[in-house]
Amino acid sequence: MDQLGVAVALSAGMDAAIVASAFGVLGAMEAAIADTARSLNDDVRAGGTSYADMLAALEQARSAALLGLASLSQPDGRQRAYATSATKAVVVRASNLVCGQASRLLGGMGVPEDGRMDHFFNFVAATNSLRGSLDFHLSRMTILM
Repeated sequence: MDQLGVAVALSAGMDAAIVASAFGVLGAMEAAIADTARSLNDDVRAGGTSYADMLAALEQARSAALLGLASLSQPDGRQRAYATSATKAVVVRASNLVCGQASRLLGGMGVPEDGRMDHFFNFVAATNSLRGSLDFHLSRMTILM
């Protein structure tokens, strides 16, 4: 395999890893939302529009992740890379909103550090920092337009 072939394969592999991690973050977002609802004693009205915003962000992230998954079969590397970066950008923004609102609804600093919610937040923060920051992926999208 020549150098160009290796670069294309590495790029496709990185795109697949980004999309796979997006689905991991989706799982953490779903669990955080479910735990938030349980903590609100299943009275989601107590969360008001914050809870609704969390659900909307989850659905946006899910749609972006599915777009990223579909793009992996795209033979055009530029289009695949653009869709992958869009997936990462939407999922990072949505997960930041979901984790921030969950923390706020659960009392902010009152969330125990050894609790399930803390594990979700740490997983999301670690995963979002891998394979390029939000700024990197927004810049990549601009370049690939």
